[in-house]
Amino acid sequence: MGNLIIEALPRNEYELLQSQLSEVHLKKGKVLFNFNEPVRGVYFPIYGLVSCFAKTREGNTIEVYSVGREGIVEMSAVLTQVALVQAKVQIPGSAFWIPVDELCNLLHQTTVLPRLLLRCACSSLMRILQNTACAKFHSVEQRLSLWLLIAHDRTAASVIRCTHETLAQVLGIRRATVTTTVSALHNIGVLRQGRGSLTIADMRKLERIACTCFDIIRASDNVEINC
Repeated sequence: MGNLIIEALPRNEYELLQSQLSEVHLKKGKVLFNFNEPVRGVYFPIYGLVSCFAKTREGNTIEVYSVGREGIVEMSAVLTQVALVQAKVQIPGSAFWIPVDELCNLLHQTTVLPRLLLRCACSSLMRILQNTACAKFHSVEQRLSLWLLIAHDRTAASVIRCTHETLAQVLGIRRATVTTTVSALHNIGVLRQGRGSLTIADMRKLERIACTCFDIIRASDNVEINC
């Protein structure tokens, strides 16, 4: 299992990109970027999950989208070399790292890579829009179930290595609310709680509980680019 953008490249473009990549470990809790700070390089996750947070002037944060093996962190830096979000590792893993300047050079030498990154940028925008609507109109139970489904999709793992504190942070809610919601899902056989992890015990039931945003977000990964 690897990064899906890299795996989708034709051999000639893959070889050009591979020569510039360095594999790095993604340690849980590591902040890859902070708001408005210069970005030296971007990450193609191989395994793990990175949350991208928006921030208010008062210092409050909420996850606007997450990135796993399907994408790149942080896409906007390719255009601005400045982070527009705070990127923090929520589920540990590994990634390929490449300097922004080298990636920009490659975009002038390739044809498939620019289209894949453009599709990734469009997908990220669609996820931001959907997460905004979800946070406004759907219940905590639905939103928590949605996050777990996305984490499963991004990591291809049924055991999600996250704490109640992690879920409170990404959903922008109180930890006590997370504990109550997780306990309710545990009691009906949807989740099993472990030390620092949650196991999806009944995927179909979790999908029924989650809001329809999951189907929209999943479809956004395959959006067609008309250019």
